[in-house]
Amino acid sequence: MDFVNCYADANRTDAYATLEFANTYYLAYRDLPAIVSEHVTGAKALDFGCGTGRSTRFLRRLGFNVTGVDVSEDMLMIARTMDARNARSDTFTFHLR
Repeated sequence: MDFVNCYADANRTDAYATLEFANTYYLAYRDLPAIVSEHVTGAKALDFGCGTGRSTRFLRRLGFNVTGVDVSEDMLMIARTMDARNARSDTFTFHLR
């Protein structure tokens, strides 16, 4: 079976970047700050498969210096664009792998 990067398609990338399900992100992330504060030491985080950077931004808001990695350049372009508008560039980096 060959690997196919479905997010190499710009239309899929754009759709994923704007995907929203009301209240589901709250449910997905609500317990993480408590879990992180209890079980994690250090200030660096790796968001492997970061896509458009949604989790990367979440981790940054928790105080981490985050590196996002993804296989889709289109996804990373959106992540970089969104983060350039919303954050200090010294708290995140994105890399294609």
